[in-house]
Amino acid sequence: MMETFMYIKAMHEIEDDYLEIYPGDLCRALTSRNHASSLHTVVLDFRPNDRQDPFSKRFSSFKDFTQLRSLWISMNSLDKAAHEDRYNMPIRNLPASLERFHLAGISWEIAEDLLWLADQIEWGKFPHLREVCIDGEGYDITNLVNRFRECGIHADGKIDNPITW
Repeated sequence: MMETFMYIKAMHEIEDDYLEIYPGDLCRALTSRNHASSLHTVVLDFRPNDRQDPFSKRFSSFKDFTQLRSLWISMNSLDKAAHEDRYNMPIRNLPASLERFHLAGISWEIAEDLLWLADQIEWGKFPHLREVCIDGEGYDITNLVNRFRECGIHADGKIDNPITW
């Protein structure tokens, strides 16, 4: 039974597209082998990612990760294509078992979903979540971080190095 999965993208570019690993590929591999339900820690760091990979090749859901406690993920791993259907966004499908959540990067879609997450915490929907850290990558995310602090959890504008997880 696999409890930890880490993927940290190499800093050099791969010239052949067929060798490139996309977040959605990892999602499908983890869920198809039933590893998702046993994982406690997941790290998906696809930075830097200057390529415009298709949205369909990004991580679209965490609903099968029922035992997940710690999630470190880069924003460019998340599927934003479903923003018309807000309830199918990846952050809105985080499991209630989550204790720590670190996000590298921000966008307006993700910021809206993070505010939704703060509301859910306040309403008791994430009883185990004690830490949310976001790297705003140059954007002022003070209000977002403060919103999580208002919910009584540790929040910061700095994320851990993924290799330390």
